Amino acid sequence: MTLAVRTAILSALSCATPVLADIPPTPQSFVVFHLTGGSGDAVGRGLSSNGFAVANQGTKVVRYAPGFGAQDLGSPFNSNEPGPWGVNSAGSVVGHSNFGSGVAYRYDEGVGYSVVASNNAAAYAISDSGVIGGIDGNQAFVWTAAAGVQHLGASTRQALAVNESGQAAGFGLNGISQSTAFLYSPAIGVQYIPPPGTAMSEADGINDLGQVLIGGFNNNGTTVGAFIYSPGGGFAQLPGTAGAPLQLGDLNNLGWAVGRLNSRGVLWLPGASSPLSLTSYVQTYFGGSYQVDTAVAVNDLGQIVGTVFDTAGRQSAYILTIPSPGTLVFVGFTAFAPRRRSLARSRSAPKGF
Repeated sequence: MTLAVRTAILSALSCATPVLADIPPTPQSFVVFHLTGGSGDAVGRGLSSNGFAVANQGTKVVRYAPGFGAQDLGSPFNSNEPGPWGVNSAGSVVGHSNFGSGVAYRYDEGVGYSVVASNNAAAYAISDSGVIGGIDGNQAFVWTAAAGVQHLGASTRQALAVNESGQAAGFGLNGISQSTAFLYSPAIGVQYIPPPGTAMSEADGINDLGQVLIGGFNNNGTTVGAFIYSPGGGFAQLPGTAGAPLQLGDLNNLGWAVGRLNSRGVLWLPGASSPLSLTSYVQTYFGGSYQVDTAVAVNDLGQIVGTVFDTAGRQSAYILTIPSPGTLVFVGFTAFAPRRRSLARSRSAPKGF
């Protein structure tokens, strides 16, 4: 399927109204993963369009491969700070290592680790086509196989998410001392997109429609709200986010958004009047005393990745699968959703989520 056809289908999906938005479907599975016998807690960081997930456990990068489970990818450049953030459908991983002055790295199957950028750098996102977003030398960058590292301008700071069109989202200073969300497009360049009524903002996710997930804050750091920005359509505020402690995660092509609200992982479904508590959701269907701490990534298969405190009290990574939205019932028609961009993890770093 060409990008033009995919974009046309996604545009149709974005105009539809989901049925029964406040009634979440029954989950398909809930997988908790970490390295058996490994030291340290496992922290879920990223997710691909086809179900690869990546986590940090002690000094190790852990990749979850569909059908194979947790895999030990070692420590990049023997670093004690492996910092994986994103993974794509080929299983390639990107992240930050404290090797040298701080490097942005990628891991490729059969190749191992390689350096993407090396000036106090970090890589946060990688698309299925291999576009990487991150920070290098205190500037946001986008990396492509054709052009290498492309810095996005002195006012930019971090590119936290990328999509299959080569767009990136993140934050910069925009001539002021406060962070401001931006959207980068190869044909246009950087556009700053602060939500109305905010003094500070950060873009954490972007989908293939070019819609951007943004957190907006006051000067004192209190939350104004979480927003989805649609080019040409402005800002829509997500319910339940005003005034609440907030860390945003990701946005998929179906308008599902994930993040951390009031210190717990949540899911926003299109049209729903409130966010879904993933702790309550998981406990309802899987029992136990699971506490879903974060939700950092979501794909179009209905998979969500983050960190959970399991029934033994251990912090582990998880993959929660909600019935596949590959076929969604909308008012008046059935829409077949294409696969999304490889999600990278949108994160502010190297500070951790």
